[in-house]
Amino acid sequence: MAKLFLHITLGCFFGLCFLAELAHAQEIEKLNSFSIYQDHKEVINLDSFHQQKLIVIIFTSSNCSYSLQYQQRLAELYQAFQSQKVTFIAVNSNDPSISGRDSVSRMHEISPYPFPYVKDEDQSIARKLKATTNPEAIVLIPKNGTFQIGYRGKIDDNPLSAKLVKRHFLRDALTQLLKGNKPSVVKTNPLSCEITWIE
Repeated sequence: MAKLFLHITLGCFFGLCFLAELAHAQEIEKLNSFSIYQDHKEVINLDSFHQQKLIVIIFTSSNCSYSLQYQQRLAELYQAFQSQKVTFIAVNSNDPSISGRDSVSRMHEISPYPFPYVKDEDQSIARKLKATTNPEAIVLIPKNGTFQIGYRGKIDDNPLSAKLVKRHFLRDALTQLLKGNKPSVVKTNPLSCEITWIE
């Protein structure tokens, strides 16, 4: 009888955990359009990208060594996918008071991406997309006036060496999504620098 009670209790516990996890997944699966403002002027509004197939948002930093290692790799990914209606946007959400390298005046000089690189001055974009690290990739799929998250996490499995990469998470996710398939890996945990939050 005690064993039966234990099994029922554990079953209920794991069932509740699963439902909570499912609810969280549904919570972040879709989001409405938003704008990014820089110096109180609108820089980018996601609504302008509804004709694109995918939007890749890269939370990054011009101070984090891991992020700097990915600059060339991201530029190459952009070149590989831009003709397939894939938009790249780099977002710097770091508190610039921690490092001047993440300030608007310096980040473009240090990180000359071939696609938009904008400052999330009030960190609202990082909070909206639940980003926590640099670099962290989030792939959005425009659909029926909203945006679904198709992939979230690492760019690849080796931030220190492009030559030693074995798993190209972001590239593979883009390739699969463009074919209309769900990526074989939809979420990974970035191992990099934490976003420095404004207190």
